[in-house]
Amino acid sequence: MAFPTRSLAKEICRLAIEQGADTPGATRLVKLLYLTDLEWRKKHKGQPLSDWNWQFWHFGPYAFEFKELFHSQEAELVEFRSGKTGRFVNFTADELRQREVPDEVSRLMKPIVERWIGVDVNLLLDYVYFETEPMEQAKRGEALDFSTLSPPPVRVSPTIDNAKLRAVRSAIANRVREMGITRKNAEISLSLLGGEEFWKEDFEPPVLKEHSPLQQSVDET
Repeated sequence: MAFPTRSLAKEICRLAIEQGADTPGATRLVKLLYLTDLEWRKKHKGQPLSDWNWQFWHFGPYAFEFKELFHSQEAELVEFRSGKTGRFVNFTADELRQREVPDEVSRLMKPIVERWIGVDVNLLLDYVYFETEPMEQAKRGEALDFSTLSPPPVRVSPTIDNAKLRAVRSAIANRVREMGITRKNAEISLSLLGGEEFWKEDFEPPVLKEHSPLQQSVDET
């Protein structure tokens, strides 16, 4: 089943708003839809998400089926202070509250949006151009080949015999009691504690305030 381009684009924007980010411009939006299409094909034996004919076009991948969306009355051309321009598709607040795609599609999109909506758009482009299979052997102006896509790894859940697990735990506990092993708190010299802040500064992640907006590049040309 091929899903409508507008509904898929709107879902990307809806998920972006959920993440506290702005709706993406045309460049980022197309690349997020491309990554979604890749994952969908991997999970559905090569079947495409929509009727997009992807090709390596200018700074592709791009599909000309997006032309109708980006030249509709809902699209807006925005000029930034740098002099560059970006095209955005405007959805109303009411529209963004409603999901028009199945839950399976939304769940597939969500981690892609979470990963890429707030990063510099150039990092996203580098990933799309150099880390996705259809672009590896692509030639400018030609259609992309999706036949080389690797299927998602099969997750094998371990088989656990709970009775045997309880028996092993019980045997270990009995052995520990027989050996008289006890826990002792570690004793750390006060002279070593003086360098604690140094390690915190280097290795502890910054603390973000709740609902802090993600940074987004304005280079959406």
